[in-house]
Amino acid sequence: MPHVSVRINARQYEIACAEGEEERLLALAADLDACVVDLRKQIVGAPEIKLLVLGALMMADKAREAAGRIEQAELEAVRARSELQMLRQELDASRAEAATRRTAQPEVRLEDLFSGLETRIEGLARKVAAA
Repeated sequence: MPHVSVRINARQYEIACAEGEEERLLALAADLDACVVDLRKQIVGAPEIKLLVLGALMMADKAREAAGRIEQAELEAVRARSELQMLRQELDASRAEAATRRTAQPEVRLEDLFSGLETRIEGLARKVAAA
């Protein structure tokens, strides 16, 4: 198991990590160090353990906020997919109805009838792809 030397609040720590996780551990330690250094400037004279705990809590808060944003984005993607499916069904029904009408009597071009609906579906498809 590899060991990585990290520097947090001007102190060296030897930390064991899984194979291949060394760079990630160094990046996380750098984030914590930056947070602790910033806290040290704000809370002059605070004990090191307090700075480390506050830094860890601040990072945990950021992680929780990010998880909440991810969850919200996933919910929005589910809603968008549902709406996209509904619009596709609407489009299919409209096309079937237009085909039936066309056989009964010729009407306006099918492309003209459904261009607005297709534009909405494409917009939703882009939202789903981006989510």
